[in-house]
Formats: sequence, structure tokens, C-alpha cells
Amino acid sequence: MAKYSNSGSLKYQVKRRFRDIDAIGQKKPKGSDKIHSIGTMKTYTNHCIKFVEYCKKHYNIKLLEDCKPYAKEFIEQGAYSSWVKKTQRSAIAKLYGVSSKELGEIDTGQRSRDTVKRSRKPAKRDKHFNPNGKYKDYVKFCKATGLRKIEITSLKGNSFKINDDGVPVLEVTRNTKGGRHREVPILKEYVSFVKDVCLKAGNGNVLPVIACGRNKVPDGADTHSYRAWYANTLYKRLERPLYKLTTEEKYFCRNELKGTVYDKNAMGIVSKALGHTRLSIIAISYLREDNNIN
Repeated sequence: MAKYSNSGSLKYQVKRRFRDIDAIGQKKPKGSDKIHSIGTMKTYTNHCIKFVEYCKKHYNIKLLEDCKPYAKEFIEQGAYSSWVKKTQRSAIAKLYGVSSKELGEIDTGQRSRDTVKRSRKPAKRDKHFNPNGKYKDYVKFCKATGLRKIEITSLKGNSFKINDDGVPVLEVTRNTKGGRHREVPILKEYVSFVKDVCLKAGNGNVLPVIACGRNKVPDGADTHSYRAWYANTLYKRLERPLYKLTTEEKYFCRNELKGTVYDKNAMGIVSKALGHTRLSIIAISYLREDNNIN
């Protein structure tokens, strides 16, 4: 059971708790109960601050431990998607150093592919962005590697490696999801391009090389769509004919994707390349036919 500070405002108590489990930038060992990703830290902290502010407003609570019984109420009353509610539950569980189950049976709704909004179709903010224009190298790099926006922002040129199997990869160690370090295979037709970019960057950041000297991701660039394009392309190159696979080698989708079947081994490789741990995530968010990036 975690120990909580009783001094300061609830907001301060939350921040102090997360400072105690801050391991950002450190490689995540198996079984670690700390937070290794800056993205996760920001997301969890924000959700937990909203949680304690809710408790203070409705119940005049002043101590962090006294907020815990209201986690179920806070999550269920919010008008958020199932995806957000599950994240809230994980954040609050991390705050108290307990498993999500210890917060009670919380109705977070059901995750559905229909609720995935990112990159399902062109957004208004993207209309002015030309993927073949000024920032075409940024688009090309994203499609070659499938990296997240925050990962590209902190990627160094010395990340390019040839691994033990002779495969050109990027070693991604900064700002990864969950702080998990990984090797990202580069799509073969882009290897020379990615290698040249990394050589130009040297020990510095890659982003200015592919974004016309900017240290910021180009406005309007739909990085998540390029990531989905990478996932689809890599999967199609790895998938085996389904009729040759045993039942155990197949992944059967559920709910609104019922009837869709994937090669489980190919999915596992793609999932690892993207930095995800569950096959269901890439089935819902990445391996789709309505990807709009050519």
C-alpha cells in the first residue's frame, strides 16, 4: 500500500505522489511500478488532478487517501469514451499503488472501433497540409518507421542500427509508451533515406533534418495516419495465407469486427514495432481498410 503525504493541497499531494514514482527516461524493467514515459506521466497526472478536484468540490475532501472510495463514482459519472475511462481507472490505480480491481467494479463501457476518431478521415486542421510539399521528408520518415509524434521529436541520429539479425532498425528509447525501449524495423524501400537522415543528424535530433530546420512537428501533419500506413504495410508483408494457418495461429476479431481474421504472428511483430503490448489495439486502430494515406 502506498503512503501519501497529508500536507499541501490535494493537487500538490497528487504531484508529490507521482514524483515519487517518476522514472522517466529510464529503461523499464519487468514488474516496475514506476512511470517511465513522459506522456504517461502527463496524462495520469492530469486525470488524477481532475479526480481529486471532483472529490474536493462534491465532498470537501482534503486528504488524498480519503478520495479513493470515490474513484468509481468519478469515472462512471463522466461523459467520456470507454478509452478515456479505462485510462482514468489506470491513472487512479497508479496514484494509489493498487491494481485497478481494488478500485471496485467500474463500468467503463465497451471499447469500439467506431469510437476511434484519429485519422479515420481527413480533419479540417489537415486540409492545408500537403504531404508532398515542403514537409514531404517528415511524411516519408513517418511512413518509413511508424513512430509516434513525441518519439520523433526526441529521436537522435545515432538511433539508426543494424541489429544482430542484420535488419536496419531504429533504437527508440526516449518518450516511448510505458517507457518501453524497442527496435523499430524500417520499411526496406526507405532504409537508405532513413540512414542518410540519421547521418546528417549525427548525435543531434532528427526532426530538424526532416522538418526544414524546425524543432517542432509540422502543423497539420497527420502523424497517426502515417503510423497506421506503416502498420498496414508491414503487416501485409508479413502475413501468411490464412488457409495455411492453424486456429491457434489466427487472431479472430470480436464485436463490430467479428468475422475479420488476421495472422497472429504478423500482428505480434507489428504490435511490437509500434510499441503496443496488446493485439486488440492494432486490430482496432491500425489494421484497417479505410486508411486514407496513399
